[in-house]
Amino acid sequence: MLGIFKRLPQIQLELHDLEQEQRDELAKAGLSDSRCLGQLGLEYRFEAFNQAGEKVCCGKIELVPESADTQKQILVQQIYTEKIHRRQGYAASAILTLSHRFGSLPITPVGEFSGLRFWTALRRKRRTAAIVKPGI
Repeated sequence: MLGIFKRLPQIQLELHDLEQEQRDELAKAGLSDSRCLGQLGLEYRFEAFNQAGEKVCCGKIELVPESADTQKQILVQQIYTEKIHRRQGYAASAILTLSHRFGSLPITPVGEFSGLRFWTALRRKRRTAAIVKPGI
């Protein structure tokens, strides 16, 4: 598993603001009172595409603003790599891209048990060790 991170593949990452999507759906239904809705830009779903334009990876993240108790960070709620594209470095590339997209924020996996080997490998690699924090 550790050998897959020697050279990460190039990906195109798309972020979709979940709150904005929800507001758009409410507006379509005629229910667009934004005073009752939360802040935009805190929850995202993402999709990663390879050079051929195939979706290789997707997931959900939460941007945690800085507070007295926590530093600003990205929580990875879930990450999934399409079966035919697994073990090729796409998920690792997505993690690096997400961190850089938000100004090199640290990444914290939530419930990493299903991907424990993946997250452990990321914490051991020089390119990703500084940004991947212990899971919660």
